[in-house]
Amino acid sequence: MKWTRRALKQQAKRAIAAHYSVTAIAFIIYIAVSCVIGQCYGAMSRTSFRPVMGLLGLVLMIFVVNPLSVGAARLVLNNREGRAQVSDLFFGFKNHYGNVVKTLFLMYLFIGLWSLLLIVPGIIKSYQYYFVSFMLAEDPAIDRSAAFNRSKAMTDGYKGDIFVLTLSFIGWGLICSVPLMIGMRSVGAVSVLLTLAAYVYSALWLSPYVEQTNAELYIAMKAIKAEGYDGGDRGAAV
Repeated sequence: MKWTRRALKQQAKRAIAAHYSVTAIAFIIYIAVSCVIGQCYGAMSRTSFRPVMGLLGLVLMIFVVNPLSVGAARLVLNNREGRAQVSDLFFGFKNHYGNVVKTLFLMYLFIGLWSLLLIVPGIIKSYQYYFVSFMLAEDPAIDRSAAFNRSKAMTDGYKGDIFVLTLSFIGWGLICSVPLMIGMRSVGAVSVLLTLAAYVYSALWLSPYVEQTNAELYIAMKAIKAEGYDGGDRGAAV
């Protein structure tokens, strides 16, 4: 069995199209919460309360945004089977919340520590842990070491291909980031409209598209590792 970027993206588009309303509502909530936390942290960190707000922003990321990311992974996995619900977004809060928080905290901590050494080791480590959120979405009680080791095994020999898959979304990302950057440097109504447009675009299309493609990749890699297949052409076609 092998995968191509084109096939993964086509499968992702079909899954999203079949359950778009549920996907859109869930990601509007997900992006809104993430952005509100990020914007508040960014604004307040420039004030005299910077140390306190920096700590608060970190706490909210660990205890709110990270579990939501597991819920988003759960939703797109269920999307593939036609049983996604908006409530899937809160899966990480309702199922072994402590383990979800601990596992993702340690994952980002390790990535951060490796990044302090050099950028490249940090990037490599982030791709080693690429599937941890999906593993928690399937089994929120999974041991942290087991999740890390399984993700490392699944990405072994494929990190370069996964990196190229990530790069293939750059064009879509620019559509979002350019108006966002302009909006952040503008004032008044223009700033509000451009920033809002970027967030809406991310919630209604970009984030679901990327996340659903990653879900398709996760399932494909599980099948490849289960079969012991390590053939070529996996990254061919965009």
